[in-house]
Amino acid sequence: MNGRPITDEDIEFVKNNYLSMNDEEIAKHLNRSSCTIQNIRSKKNLLRCNPNIPFTTEQHEFIRANYHILTDKEIALKINRKASSINSYRQKYNLKRGNYRRKEYVSRTVEKMRELIKFCETSKSPYKIDLAKQKLRKLSGL
Repeated sequence: MNGRPITDEDIEFVKNNYLSMNDEEIAKHLNRSSCTIQNIRSKKNLLRCNPNIPFTTEQHEFIRANYHILTDKEIALKINRKASSINSYRQKYNLKRGNYRRKEYVSRTVEKMRELIKFCETSKSPYKIDLAKQKLRKLSGL
C-alpha cells in the first residue's frame, strides 16, 4: 500500500454514496484517487449495475426499433444500460445485424428526411411544418 490507509469512515462513505456519486466525485470528497474508490467498491462488492433489473417495455421497443442502425454501445448509452446487456438481449431474441439491412434502413430514413425537408420548404401551414419538424427530430434521434 503506497498511500495512507483506508479508514472505516472512507469505506462507510463509499457504501453510502456509490449509487448517487461517481468514483471521481467520491475520490475528490475523500481526497483519494478514483482507482482507490474502485478498489474499495470491488472489495466490498458494491456494484452499480444490477443484472437482475428487467428491461422496461420502452427499452424493449427502443432496442427492437434501433438495433439494426445503432451499435450496442449507442443503444446502451441512450437507455442507461451496459453494452454487454444489449448484446445479450439481441442474442436472446435473435436480433441479428446485417449490413444490407442497415444500408437499406439508412437509405429509407434519408429519403424520408429529404421528403420532410422539401415539404417544410414548400408548405405554408405552420402547423404542418411543426409536425414535419417533429418527425425529422424523431428520425434523426434528437
